[in-house]
This record gives sequence, C-alpha cells and structure tokens, in this order.
Amino acid sequence: MQPGRPPRNHQPNHSSVHLLWSQKVISELVDNAVLGPDDLVMDLGAGTGSITAELVRTSARVLAVERDEEFVGDLERRYGDHENLRVVHDDLLSVPLPHREFAVVANIPFSITTALLRRLLNTPNGSLTQADLLVEWGMAKRLTAAWPRDLEAAWWAARFEISIKHRVPATAFRPAPKIDAAHLVFKRKTGQSKHLQGVIWALLSTAYGGPNVPARTALTSFITRGRAHRMLHEIGIESQAPVGTIKLSQWLGIATELAADKSLSWPPLPKNLRTDGSRREEAPNRGLRAPQGKAAQGKAAQGRANQGNAGRGQGNTGQGKAAYGKGKGGHGNSGQDRSNQGRSAQGRSTGKPRRAPGR
Repeated sequence: MQPGRPPRNHQPNHSSVHLLWSQKVISELVDNAVLGPDDLVMDLGAGTGSITAELVRTSARVLAVERDEEFVGDLERRYGDHENLRVVHDDLLSVPLPHREFAVVANIPFSITTALLRRLLNTPNGSLTQADLLVEWGMAKRLTAAWPRDLEAAWWAARFEISIKHRVPATAFRPAPKIDAAHLVFKRKTGQSKHLQGVIWALLSTAYGGPNVPARTALTSFITRGRAHRMLHEIGIESQAPVGTIKLSQWLGIATELAADKSLSWPPLPKNLRTDGSRREEAPNRGLRAPQGKAAQGKAAQGRANQGNAGRGQGNTGQGKAAYGKGKGGHGNSGQDRSNQGRSAQGRSTGKPRRAPGR
C-alpha cells in the first residue's frame, strides 16, 4: 500500500477527508523541520501515514495521533515495529501535548485549523518550538499579513515567526479540495520570558480593545503621561496617533522596556492562555511521553499488566492509555474553518498594572 492512499473500501467515520499523496510536498514538510534523533515530533491527524512514514526515517521520536480506529489499525500494522514511533489513538483537539520541547509536522483538517492553532500557539509557556502545517491558503495569507487582523493573530505573531514556505495545489490531495493549501511555518521566538509575554498581552489587549484611542492615552493605562510621551517620541510615534497604527514590532519594543521595569506589576493572563486547551487538563501526568527503545519499553512495561499496550495506544476499553486516553467526536479535513478566530481572545486583561509597594 502506498503512503497517502486510503485503504481499499475504507469508510472513515468522519466526512470530506483530503489525504496528502504528493511525495514532493511530504518531503518539503519534513525536510523543513530539520529533525534529528534527539527531537520529538507530532503528526496530528496521521491518516494513512504518508507523513508519518517520512518522519520515522528522520530517526526523530514520532507521535502519530489519529482518531479514526481503522486508520489507527493500519498505522500499527505498517509502522508498529519502529522503535521511534508511537501511534496514539486520540482526537487532536483533546490529546495532551508533550511537556518537553516538540515540533509538529502535519496535514491538519481545514475545518478545525483555528481551534488547533489555539492549542499549539496560545500558551506562553508551551513547549512547541516549530510547526510545519498544511492549512487553507486564505488562512495562511491572513496569518502572515503585515497587520494582524485581530488580537489573537497579533498574539501569535508576537511570539512566533510565521511564514509561508510554499503554496500547495489542491491536486496534491485525494480527493482534491476546492481550494489550494499552504505550507505554513511557525517558529517560536527565543528570549521571551513568561513575564515579557504577559506585558505583550496587556499592551495588545489595550490596542485591539480601542484601535482609535490615541497612543499616549492608551499607554497612560500603564505608565505616567510624561513617560508615555517620551517612549513614543523615541520610537517615532506621534502621541495622538491611533494605537491601531502602531506596528507589532513597535509594540514588542515598548513591551520589552516596560517588562524591565520592576516597579510595575501586571494582571494575570486569561485562563484560556494558561492551559494547552486539552479537555483533560485535570488528568495527572497528562503530557505525552516520547517513544523509547525496546529495552526501555520493556522495563517500563513491568508492573503494568492491567494497563494494556501503552506504547501503541491499543485496547478497546481505553486501558493502558493513562497518558493520553481515547478521543471522541469526529473531524473533517476540509471545508472552511468554522472556528470564530479571535473569539478565544475574549476575557482579555482589563486591569491596570500596579506599582509594587515600597518602590
């Protein structure tokens, strides 16, 4: 069976699946991730394993996540003997994310793109380092625009370098969708502390909450009027310029200066930015573990006779999957993104930073 081609007579229990079959596109996705033996990578929505097979060849530790039971069985049969692969039977919108640094290389369902990006990109202290994703062309253009259209897109762009690697024609999929896709790359920016990202969120929330408010007025929510005037003057912004005209790079410069001021304290991030979005946040040890060699797997398996085959996520009762569980609900791999982008950004911080006592 060739990678990227569905099993004959396969009837998945989710509709409008568009499987990637172009070996050229698959190779470009994996090569751009630059993976090695010490890396952990997730293939979200692995399907028939066209991308999974290429990832396994890099010697990286691979977590192939797939919800459809028949696809999972096929992945196990074809690739289950690879020590660096773990097939995870779960839904990509609820599977717990790894605690250690990881990458993602995936052909994700267009219909849930925003919901998945929220899981991967929202959390300030998340472990994602890079993602190479196939997304709808229109979505890719919106996320790489010079002026992010909403608070959520600005939050992502403030913390990740986002770029389009290639336009991917609809003919690279079977069956072909009505629209082209894009190879979209996210690379986490280095050197941003959680504190700095909290300041960035507070500033962006103010900017997108009132884009026509004068810049100096917006900054006086955080600092004195005189200091706000000086900061704006130093970066070449008129005090009365609407905050909506300030470039993202300028906001990052302002945030960096304010974050260094220890006399200021900032409101906490909204709760939806403090978790990875898993519906099992309360589960202990929820981070996925990387696949290990046979010797390590053998030792780990001792004393867990009632847990089933945890390394491969098998078992109809859900036993042996304490690290990830079994997802529910279907998802499609096509169609317009039905998530309301930017809506999860609600609950933005409205409190003003306070000066620390005695400073």
